[in-house]
Amino acid sequence: MSVQLSLTVNGEPRHIATGASIADLVRNLELDPAKVAVERNGVIVPRSTLAAAALGDGDVLEIVHFVGGGNNDDAWTVAGRTFHSRLIVGTGKY
Repeated sequence: MSVQLSLTVNGEPRHIATGASIADLVRNLELDPAKVAVERNGVIVPRSTLAAAALGDGDVLEIVHFVGGGNNDDAWTVAGRTFHSRLIVGTGKY
């Protein structure tokens, strides 16, 4: 019988094996540890310490993952200029 820790991750109850690290949890969630930010019990956990940060019973974690986007093949042409981003910054004058 394996002992499980009870955690709250992004507001949802979860269980993981005793002795697991935050990096183990991130991998269990199928997230890339290089692309997440983790807060444990109200404190940001540096990414460089995720593998060494052991989880404790009752820990409350917030995990956010970074998403990229955009498809450079999706070009947009206006007035003879081609843009590869839909982010347009201007004065609002025109």
